[in-house]
Amino acid sequence: MQNFAGALGCSPVRKGVFITTSFFDERAKKKAASVQGKIMRLVDGEELTKLMIKHNLGVQVKTKIQDIYLRISKLIFPNTNQQTKILTFLSLKSLFHKVHSLFLSLFII
Repeated sequence: MQNFAGALGCSPVRKGVFITTSFFDERAKKKAASVQGKIMRLVDGEELTKLMIKHNLGVQVKTKIQDIYLRISKLIFPNTNQQTKILTFLSLKSLFHKVHSLFLSLFII
């Protein structure tokens, strides 16, 4: 961070972006704010992740809601046959939709 701030200060550019997959401590944030006449933008791992998701850059959603239902079914009924699991899945799916609809109704009101 110190080297980046120094290089930014000696450069004709007006802005610099410092990206990490981790986080910035208070000392780093203060250093970025103290660079005179320059804008030093810090992007931490949480913000980087949000930007990647927002711009669909290098990310994809892998878990489908059906997979979640089946996992729940397997946890609740680990020793049952496939037909029972499918029926449980359908019941859980119906319950989920009812709860989701209720939540949306409460949220809208």
